[in-house]
Amino acid sequence: KTFLPLIADKEGSSYTFITGGAVNYYIQNAGFITMFAGALVKMIMVVQTEYSNKPVRINEFRICFFVTPWDAVPEGATSNLAVGKAITGLVTYPEAKGASIEVTSANLEKLAASGCV
Repeated sequence: KTFLPLIADKEGSSYTFITGGAVNYYIQNAGFITMFAGALVKMIMVVQTEYSNKPVRINEFRICFFVTPWDAVPEGATSNLAVGKAITGLVTYPEAKGASIEVTSANLEKLAASGCV
């Protein structure tokens, strides 16, 4: 409510929500995490709809994998540098307006190769 109105009419501006994959999975004994993640996703959808007629780009980058520091990446994880590059790609990609991109470790490289992230 404070920041978005300041950039809403600025051509080329963007606001990116970075969320996690908890909305997609049930985590035993952590129902509140799933509930709050679902509420956040719906809030993002509302914001995207409310600002769809404005020049500002409202995007969501949903990370659905384990992220670790670049110098210690175990099997099945992705480095924070790779995720940072992907987020930078989304922010600078002009056609990504109102995009909600769900990124998994399997599709991160494919999305990066497509030029979107």
